[in-house]
Amino acid sequence: MNAIRRIPAASILVPVLLAAASARAEAATVDDLREALQKVQNDIVDAAGLLTPDDGTAAGAALGLTLADLDAARALLLDPGIQAALESALAKVGKAVDKTGAKVAAAEEALADPGAPYKKRLSKLKAASKSALLAGIKISKPVVGEIGAKTAGFHKPGDVVRLQIYAADGTPCNEAPVITVENGPMSEAIDTGSVSVDETTGVITLTMGEGRGGGHVSVTACGRTSNVLLYNYGPPSIPGVPDGFPRNLPAGNYQLTYSASGEVTIPPTSLGVFPLVDFKTFAKTLVQAFNQAAAATNPGPNCTQGVNYGSFDGTSFSISYTATCTVDDITATETTTFTLTKL
Repeated sequence: MNAIRRIPAASILVPVLLAAASARAEAATVDDLREALQKVQNDIVDAAGLLTPDDGTAAGAALGLTLADLDAARALLLDPGIQAALESALAKVGKAVDKTGAKVAAAEEALADPGAPYKKRLSKLKAASKSALLAGIKISKPVVGEIGAKTAGFHKPGDVVRLQIYAADGTPCNEAPVITVENGPMSEAIDTGSVSVDETTGVITLTMGEGRGGGHVSVTACGRTSNVLLYNYGPPSIPGVPDGFPRNLPAGNYQLTYSASGEVTIPPTSLGVFPLVDFKTFAKTLVQAFNQAAAATNPGPNCTQGVNYGSFDGTSFSISYTATCTVDDITATETTTFTLTKL
């Protein structure tokens, strides 16, 4: 679930980059260009958070927004003030931005290909993210930069991530920062309780969580604000076990109940007790039972179905199937919830 930790407690206003340099009320700066490319990288990480092993549609739609942000970066490259500030680095930065555009296009192609493997799609997104990161590095020190950023923001569960805060002159910022860490919907990408900061060095340390998806780290210090996204690959997939099925289940017996709400209401009804000795066998047995129940209540061609696996809270977890049907402009929704409670 989402969690927010503030150091110290305060709200953060994330800067909004204008779509073109001509729309700015003030002269554009090199920092504006640097942040524009940070936003491109964030867009790519955000798309990765929407990617599932079975579907790249949502990720592809999100990645499409990256093109507009790339155009904003290209517009900033035409700003006379930025051109003068970059001097001999201008051509290198321009080539790096164009290269990022090519990497984004390759990622879009992979997401649109129904036969593209999940790992290939993630690999293409990571390559695009790294390209945007390298383009930004050619400009100036970021507001917040990942130390040893070869991963380009893509991490595994349990990874320790160190972020350096920089002042406008590129030196480490040792001012007390305001930090907000927030995971994406239904994600435990970042362990929000692990965040700490060394004010002497300006280094933020955090640990990635156990869940797949993305998380935001927003930082304000030394008069600058930035928003960085990190992606968590999540635990390795298990054949036959859906993405999102909780992995932290202790051995023991679990009572299974189901209920329904919507057009038809069914009170909690017991379906029996299931023993967990081997996780893989336990999960496959339950998934098979859930799939059979879903197939038996298939609502038809004018309906959509969705499934959500809740997290285990130490006592129980739930799996919800929701069907929404529309006939003659009338929409009805029915949700069936299976709950497993450890005895």
